[in-house]
Amino acid sequence: MIDLYCGKPIGTKSDTWAMGVMLYKLCYFSLPFGESAMAIQNGAFSFPNEPSHPDSIKAIINLEKRPTIYQCSVLAFTAAERACPVRNARGCRKPSLSATIRCFQSGVVSMFDKELEDQVDHVSPPEPQVGSELS
Repeated sequence: MIDLYCGKPIGTKSDTWAMGVMLYKLCYFSLPFGESAMAIQNGAFSFPNEPSHPDSIKAIINLEKRPTIYQCSVLAFTAAERACPVRNARGCRKPSLSATIRCFQSGVVSMFDKELEDQVDHVSPPEPQVGSELS
């Protein structure tokens, strides 16, 4: 898929972004960007004071470097004190919830290391097969 506005490919990180938007909506009963298209494009949002949620929930959302679904899952399941059932398919570094919370509290956004930036951000669709028929 292509972001028609920016002309850039849309990859799997957009799914993680959408999950963050859903988490925000579940926690605060509103969308993080309101109705502002500019806020959506810039990723500009803030956390309301009410209802209050622990930093462990807020720390899952990282604006600058979106974690992989595995890394999000590790943080979410660790916060829930449960074993993470998601497989580490890309061999990503396992994040520490306490380190993520410390980074969030200190205002440091860049918690996930360079390996996250180096990963392929999109998945190519399968090549169509000539002569194949849909049944």
